[in-house]
Amino acid sequence: MQGTELIEKLGTKLGQQIELDENYSCNFQTEHAVVTISLLPETEELCISADLGPLPEENQEQLLLELLKSNYQFKATLGNTLGINPKTQHGSLYQLLSTQILDEENFSSILQSFATAAEHYAQKLSDYAGA
Repeated sequence: MQGTELIEKLGTKLGQQIELDENYSCNFQTEHAVVTISLLPETEELCISADLGPLPEENQEQLLLELLKSNYQFKATLGNTLGINPKTQHGSLYQLLSTQILDEENFSSILQSFATAAEHYAQKLSDYAGA
């Protein structure tokens, strides 16, 4: 299934119109994170990413070690990859998906799992900032 079709069907399932912008991206807000879905038209892959917020000034080393441990074998991140955006110094969560293996049902399930992980790690960064 093509990426644009997957995104349109996702919007239908959510009861809202979701369309890609001129950069082949669209966003939606969870409680603590902004999730972006980007279509890479040359490869027909979808990149799901989330800005988890700024790194706290205090306890950074402890937080980064915890995030690095969470990335190990992707179990704690539900198959996603944690990182630090070098431009913004914000925590980020990513997953790259081939549209060739996706259908409406598994894309929705993957996106739901991604949003759950994004919420968890955005809250973790927020908790460290408040500590």
